[in-house]
Amino acid sequence: MGSGTGWQQKPEGTFLPGAGRKAANGLRLRAPDSINFPPGMLKKNLRLDRKALEAFFKKKTGYAAGNLVYIRYIKNNLNRSRFGAVISFAAGQPQKGRAVLRNLTKRRVLEVMHLLSKDAGSGLDMVFFVKIKGKQAPKFTELKKDILYVLHSAHISRSIL
Repeated sequence: MGSGTGWQQKPEGTFLPGAGRKAANGLRLRAPDSINFPPGMLKKNLRLDRKALEAFFKKKTGYAAGNLVYIRYIKNNLNRSRFGAVISFAAGQPQKGRAVLRNLTKRRVLEVMHLLSKDAGSGLDMVFFVKIKGKQAPKFTELKKDILYVLHSAHISRSIL
């Protein structure tokens, strides 16, 4: 196959960047089920989709706040926790470059949750809110430290995530 399809033959269990695209012959390429997700990606069953987020915001939830991160959480009657991230900007921020900062911050927040959700099973839906105040995205270590603080203050132990 040509290099234009994005498909690359790699050993099983590795990330295949072209998976999900259409090949030159029109067939849809599919990665093996055992792929490892690259950093910054949270598995679909651990993410809150749009429908679940809409239902989440209509309910009364618990909350906790840190320096960078604010969390809202609620029980979900599932055997796993699901996560979402909402990124906003402080007033007076320039419009140019916001999408880059927002996407970078969201990837960092979801990567922290990916790292902390290895033993997911507590049955909580959690949405993390981050407000970007400067012209730079918060550093990964700052976000991780603040998220751990917020989870601890909300009495959501890392061991039950």
